[in-house]
Amino acid sequence: MVKLSIATGVFIATIVEPNYNIMMKSFFNEEGYLNIDEAFMGVSSFKKIMEDGVVSDEEVIEQSKKVTDLFRKLEQICNQDQIDLIGNAITELGVLFTVYNYKEIQSLK
Repeated sequence: MVKLSIATGVFIATIVEPNYNIMMKSFFNEEGYLNIDEAFMGVSSFKKIMEDGVVSDEEVIEQSKKVTDLFRKLEQICNQDQIDLIGNAITELGVLFTVYNYKEIQSLK
């Protein structure tokens, strides 16, 4: 079950899956930084994938399916403005992730 509420600039999301329960009342920690790292490091799927220090093709496929299922649920409960906002945020997060990692690779050269 996925519940999403955007009101007065406060984002509240509850995603409940078997063995998967996260409540994120804000995207930011007390210092004002995005707390996405803190959120995903506590998720059972991340812990399970990383427990042996090796990420397999099967684990990537399984995680991809989980993410796809969550996005399908979001599409069912969100209006178009919410879908657009979520899509833009995810896209820009992808850009940030990519350029950050590219910068890290550059520093190794």
